[in-house]
Amino acid sequence: MRKEIEALIESNRPKDGKKEILNHLEKLSKELQSKEDLLKVYQAPHRKVKSIIAPKETDKDEGTVLSLLSDIHVEHKVTFDQTNGINEQTPDIATRKLQNYFINLVKRTVKNRRDINLNSLLMGWLGDFIHGFIHEEYLRTNYMTPPEATLFIIEHLEAGLNYLLKNGGFDSIYIVGKVGNHSRTTKRVYTDEEALYSYEWAIYKILEKRFPQINWMIEINYMSYFTVYDKLIRFHHGHAFKYQGGIGGIYVPLLRYNLRVDQQRKADLTCLGHWHTADWLRNTKTLINGSVVGFDAFAQRMGFQPEPPQQQLLIIDSKRGFTTNEPIILEEK
Repeated sequence: MRKEIEALIESNRPKDGKKEILNHLEKLSKELQSKEDLLKVYQAPHRKVKSIIAPKETDKDEGTVLSLLSDIHVEHKVTFDQTNGINEQTPDIATRKLQNYFINLVKRTVKNRRDINLNSLLMGWLGDFIHGFIHEEYLRTNYMTPPEATLFIIEHLEAGLNYLLKNGGFDSIYIVGKVGNHSRTTKRVYTDEEALYSYEWAIYKILEKRFPQINWMIEINYMSYFTVYDKLIRFHHGHAFKYQGGIGGIYVPLLRYNLRVDQQRKADLTCLGHWHTADWLRNTKTLINGSVVGFDAFAQRMGFQPEPPQQQLLIIDSKRGFTTNEPIILEEK
């Protein structure tokens, strides 16, 4: 800017040089302010949203649909040869499973509406939507690069949200967006501001702009909290604690972790993904999500039990708390 002003001073006649300089300075100042305002929008970690669903006065019992979406690994290559004929995934297969997720979410909601008013939908988007390049072998085996996978998943999530808005019959939709460990742009997982170094954070922010009618909670912290009626729900991806190889699987380290974080803020329910194991642990107040990708070569090598691609759905009754839990099946018949 300084060089432009100096050049302008040299080129102007003495009588009107000052006026033109001032006009040019004002123009540059407005352009700079506009760029700064735009930068603030993209740098803002989240916008403040109402993080509570309150009961309404109605003759019929009221509830909220809670559904989790995570571990899509959309560009991850899985073949029957790698998994002894158990599973495969290509981008086309991942697309169909995502479509089935949104379609079957609406179907499960319609079925449950026979017994209870379900006007609100709370979705926990818990990360690992893309497989990423966190290991060297993925540079060779993935169907897409991370930027390509990001554009791919945005397109199909946008289609899914449009389907929900048109066919779901919800008065309000809330989405809590947490990032996974596969979507990172760094070599190692960051503790501070992990979300800002994730493709998923960008995915959520882009969709937030495209769907302002949806209530978004996109925070840079590891855990987010959302209140439904009198229940406080905790959301995170699930990669903050380790498996440790014990006979109890993930359940012992999970219980220990929940007890530790409850010292910070006690939750009535914890929702997480990462482990590709769908489970509703009522006693430990934990809803673990399955995966969209399903059984892969890593799961086979580690000796994990095969599980079909599925996601979680839980009905929260305003009077009775957590009630109906059922999977959202993603495979076609």
